[in-house]
Amino acid sequence: MPAAKLDRASGVPLYRQLADDLRLRIFAGEWAPESVLPTMAVLCHEYDLGRDAVVKAVYELRDANLVDVSRGKQVRVAKRDPGGEVIVVQPGSEWWARPASPEECRENGWPEGSIAVVVRRGSVVRLFAAHQHRFRT
Repeated sequence: MPAAKLDRASGVPLYRQLADDLRLRIFAGEWAPESVLPTMAVLCHEYDLGRDAVVKAVYELRDANLVDVSRGKQVRVAKRDPGGEVIVVQPGSEWWARPASPEECRENGWPEGSIAVVVRRGSVVRLFAAHQHRFRT
């Protein structure tokens, strides 16, 4: 999955946009648990950002327990908790992940920065927090 273009005019801090994109890429399975993320230099180049913004984004992911960061080592995707409810996505359903809006987080009691998984089958749309569920097709 290619890196998303950051919207520099949106008013959303660039590090937050980067963290959201990396979060989506992790949940989409681009990087398996315990795999190494691209280096800071690669992320700076890929997203056309300075090192401070990339570091801040990575530490936001660390604070959300999505990556493990240790000084002088590579950033790795954290081991995922095998617990949580399993959601079976039926054949013919569409699903995608996106950052949950602040309103969705408040309404559903999810932590800020949660990933919303949207499942649509026909006209029925359901919303789940990725950190609370495992998905199986």
